[in-house]
Amino acid sequence: MHGYDLRRRSYLGEVDEVTVELRPGRAYFLALLPGSVPDLKLVVPGRARRGETVKVRIALPGSTGSHAVKLRAYLPEGVEADWFREILLVGSEFKEVVLPIAFNDPVGRWRVEARELFSGKRALKEVEVR
Repeated sequence: MHGYDLRRRSYLGEVDEVTVELRPGRAYFLALLPGSVPDLKLVVPGRARRGETVKVRIALPGSTGSHAVKLRAYLPEGVEADWFREILLVGSEFKEVVLPIAFNDPVGRWRVEARELFSGKRALKEVEVR
C-alpha cells in the first residue's frame, strides 16, 4: 500500500507496515491507498470580469478512486475569499465548480488553489479579474 501521514502531510512510500509514536489523548491519522496520489490538474480561465462566474475544473488524471480536494480562492491582496471554500470528491474525470465574482470585488490577479487532503499535493492557478 502507499502510505500517507495526514498530520504531517507527507508521503511514506510503498509500505507493508508503519510505525508511529502514539501520544495519550491524541489521534494519529494515516491513509493507506492502493496507489500513489496522482498530480492534480487544475484548469481556470486566464481572465474574468467582475459580475461573471469563473468555471474552475479539477481532476486527478489516472486516479483509481475518489479523493477529497479542498478548493480556495485568494483576492489580489492575498486574503482568502471566504465565500469560496469547497471540499469535493474528485477522481480521474474533471469536476466543475463555479467561483462567483461580484461586481464590487477587487480587480487584479486572483489565485485559485486546490489541495488533495491525503497527500497535501496542490495546484495553483491565477485569473486576472478586470
